[in-house]
Amino acid sequence: ESRQSVEDLATILKAYPAARVRLEGHTDHTGDAAANKELSDQRAQAVKNLLVQSGVDSARIETAGFGPERPIAPNETEDGRLRNRRTELVVIQKS
Repeated sequence: ESRQSVEDLATILKAYPAARVRLEGHTDHTGDAAANKELSDQRAQAVKNLLVQSGVDSARIETAGFGPERPIAPNETEDGRLRNRRTELVVIQKS
């Protein structure tokens, strides 16, 4: 499911060659804070790598990792933790 989302995103970015984006990685609050920060960085970088492999210019894509700093759901439930483990796309510049 995630791979298809990334492929769809690559198609959209190729259709708008002047657009620039930032991929933001996130984690839940379990585990070590420094490890979560690194994991969130890796999560965003992995999506960037897939986009670049699909033909999107790497210079158009920034990455950032926030670890557990920006939850969108409570971390007290497995569903909430699952929702917090994510990568978000932010449009920096439209075409």
